[in-house]
Amino acid sequence: MLEISIPIHINFTVDGEFTIVNLVEKIRDLELEKEVLGQFVMKLNEVVTTELCGEKYVHDKKEASYERAGNYYRKIITLLGESELKIDKIRDLSSKKIFKPLLEILGIEPYKNCQDDIVFAGIDIATKSSYRDTVLYNEKFLKKTVITFYH
Repeated sequence: MLEISIPIHINFTVDGEFTIVNLVEKIRDLELEKEVLGQFVMKLNEVVTTELCGEKYVHDKKEASYERAGNYYRKIITLLGESELKIDKIRDLSSKKIFKPLLEILGIEPYKNCQDDIVFAGIDIATKSSYRDTVLYNEKFLKKTVITFYH
């Protein structure tokens, strides 16, 4: 079992009247679900990399099987919208092969930006809506802003 704690600090201002409607609108505009997803993935990436490679900047790794091999940025699209993640690459010292364990753990396929949750939602929408409504919904959803998550 893996337990990850993510501290969240929220700062926002409410313009105009301080009502529950304005407060709910501001909270929705913060896109907290995206922020939680990004913070969780960053922390999980750190935990997995440290587990495989040991602590960062430690040079005495006599029994190491893996080493850090840089990182790269990966765009994914989920029901929460489009996110760009910074993911560590790991090198197996015996075979010299480079892999990305976080992608394997999360089930993110190489070269596939749209994840299964959005595919299933699209299928559900398409079966319940007309073609025109489905196209409008997808256009509106895919125009959301990109949030980047990296150190």
